[in-house]
Amino acid sequence: MLFLPQSVSVTFQGQTSCAANSFNGYHSSNGNVLYVVIPTCSVPTTTPYGIVLNTLTVVCSHELSEIITDPSGGSGWTDSNTNPRDEIGDICQGTGYPQFQLSPVGNVQTSGGQTFQVQAIWSQIQNNCVFGPEVGFSALDLPTAVYGGQPVSGTLFLSDPVPALPVAGATISLSTNNAAATFNSSTVIVPPGTSTAPITASTVAVADATVVTATAKLGAQTVQQSLTVLSPAIAAFKYVPASAQGYQYPPNAPQGSLTLNVTAAAGGLNVSIVSSEPLLVVPIPDIVPIPAGAVSPIEAFYLQVDPAGVTTPVTLTASVSGSAIPFTFEVLAGGPSNIVVKSLTLSPSTVTGGSTSFAHFTLAAAVGPGGATSR
Repeated sequence: MLFLPQSVSVTFQGQTSCAANSFNGYHSSNGNVLYVVIPTCSVPTTTPYGIVLNTLTVVCSHELSEIITDPSGGSGWTDSNTNPRDEIGDICQGTGYPQFQLSPVGNVQTSGGQTFQVQAIWSQIQNNCVFGPEVGFSALDLPTAVYGGQPVSGTLFLSDPVPALPVAGATISLSTNNAAATFNSSTVIVPPGTSTAPITASTVAVADATVVTATAKLGAQTVQQSLTVLSPAIAAFKYVPASAQGYQYPPNAPQGSLTLNVTAAAGGLNVSIVSSEPLLVVPIPDIVPIPAGAVSPIEAFYLQVDPAGVTTPVTLTASVSGSAIPFTFEVLAGGPSNIVVKSLTLSPSTVTGGSTSFAHFTLAAAVGPGGATSR
């Protein structure tokens, strides 16, 4: 870098340094050597840099960033959206240059407390003018799986703290590829000086496990993570009472209860119930429907229990969408060996000879599948 005294002016591309609407520095190359020329302007005329020292530090930061990214004027990166094509310092010139005390990015403070200014430069990654190192993604941390209808909480990690410019922080866009899970906000702002941000999402009930790709985007950078939205699982399943002798038939039989951990999706779902001893205990019905938006069946379901010679444990297993939960029911030994009449009524109870009377009787227990004959 070539620093010139105030008494020396420079003519470059038809303009004179430090003049109104002119330049305060430039960079170039002779083919072998890269160089920066910095005139010392007694009174800045093109931008509100303030004192001479701040003028020098702002111009130096501007030219150094450009000679690194575009060494020979057009040989490196320039903005294709402008004509002539701007370099990374030109794009951000005039965006405002915040003052910093002694900081980790190399700003200098004099013994008298004077602070130096440096110019923000364009970040193609962040798609913004920034002050400090470019920020990249470190990780998008979400749970790998969640049941549909449950909320999702996670954290977005950046590689470095967000620079102090832009003062609004780094804006990160959020999206998913499936409505089974959606972010509660399409953007999240990471404030200056921080490198993490909390993120939240919502899920909906699904009939089958659904893999959703979550994407965070910062400028040209993206980071993704897969999140599986799970279909409902069975949270609780039982029959009451949990034991009984044989000859139990619906509706006077053990009644079941079943609860999902989340609501059923549109269209509802069917829970299958299987008995380990189908000749002894039969679920009635063996397919239990749960309507959309509900966690339990509306219709009652029961067990048909036939008699056993000895007390016998029976496993009933309820399953749906890969989720299964067992319940042990006990068939007690014994039970009525003969069906007896509990009551008998005649109507009418008094008749004359040759007339008809009708009998109505009630048994002490339910009749089994084979029926019974009365005499």
